[in-house]
Amino acid sequence: QALESAEYLWAKGVSDIYVLHEDEVWAQDFAQAFDSHFTSLGGTVNAVHIGDDTFDTTQAGFENLNSNLLAIGFPGNTTFKSAFLDVLNINTFGNIHLSHDMLSDNQILQDAGTSLEGATGFKPSSIHDDFSTLVGGSFDPISPYAAEAYDAVAIMALAMHSASSSDPQVYKNHIDNVANEGGVEIHPGQLQ
Repeated sequence: QALESAEYLWAKGVSDIYVLHEDEVWAQDFAQAFDSHFTSLGGTVNAVHIGDDTFDTTQAGFENLNSNLLAIGFPGNTTFKSAFLDVLNINTFGNIHLSHDMLSDNQILQDAGTSLEGATGFKPSSIHDDFSTLVGGSFDPISPYAAEAYDAVAIMALAMHSASSSDPQVYKNHIDNVANEGGVEIHPGQLQ
C-alpha cells in the first residue's frame, strides 16, 4: 500500500508531503517504505512524525502548513486520532491521503467533517463502482471488507445449492466449481 500511495500521489502531481503515523510497527514500516519510494520518484517528504501521547503540533512542525498530508493509522487508537484531528484543525492541505484503516472508520470521517473533502486512499477491497447500487440498501457497502464478505457468503450459498446440501462436509467439494471460470456469472444483487 505504501508503494501504491507514493506512485498515486506522485502521478497526481504531489511533490512534497508531510507524514503523520501512529506508533505501531506496521505504521512505521508503511511510513518508511512510503518515504523511500516517494523520494526515489523525486518527491520530498518534509516531516515524518508519530502521533502519540507526546505529539505537539507546534513542536512537530505541523502548524500553519499549506502542503499535503499522508495519515497512516488506526482511528481506534484514540491518541493517534486526536493528533490527526489536531493537525486537520490548524492546517489547510492541498491533498490528504489516508491509509486503508483510516478509510475503514466512518467515525473518523464524520469527526473530521469537511476537512477531508477530496481526501484519497486505498482500501483493500474488490468493490466495484456499482457495488453499492447493486446491493441496494441491504448493508453498508463501504464497510471494511464488505465486498469480500459478500463474495464469501455468495460462494458458500452457491456451493450449498450446487451440492443440494447445507452440510459443510458435502458442499465444501463444490466450492471450486462455483468459484472458478466455466460456470454462470452471478453478480452482486443477483442472489435472492
